Amino acid sequence: MYAYLLINLTFFIRKHRKYLFFVAVIEQFNDVKLKKTKFKYIIYKIEGPEIVTEKTSESGDWNEFLGGFPDDDGRYALYDMDYETNDGRRSNKLVFISWVPDTAKVKAKMTYAGSKEALIRAFVGVTTKINATDMSEITEEAVMDACKKFT
Repeated sequence: MYAYLLINLTFFIRKHRKYLFFVAVIEQFNDVKLKKTKFKYIIYKIEGPEIVTEKTSESGDWNEFLGGFPDDDGRYALYDMDYETNDGRRSNKLVFISWVPDTAKVKAKMTYAGSKEALIRAFVGVTTKINATDMSEITEEAVMDACKKFT
């Protein structure tokens, strides 16, 4: 497992030398994916050339989660979403959210847009991806609807 992560990280560094994220970010993602931790969500930000963890929480409170997205800067988030499918089954998906509001500076927009695909590629197993520029795009109902599309 770690060999795969290191190969993936090496590919990432060669292709996207401008942006780095440490193995700790990938390990944290895998812990959420494999249910080794009780985190409901993780919020990431870009600091210089690095993608770092800004906030983690075991709380499923949606308003607390949305409070982690600033009005004038971008963020990435991973949310462990529990939902009910259209036929009534309980299900769970990892949701990747790219938050880049219209009010963000152009440099921040370009930085987050340029590193998003590399982070998604490193997060193997995320099936629901949302690109949001406005809070109306990441309401709890909107995210649940996105999860239900392909179940």
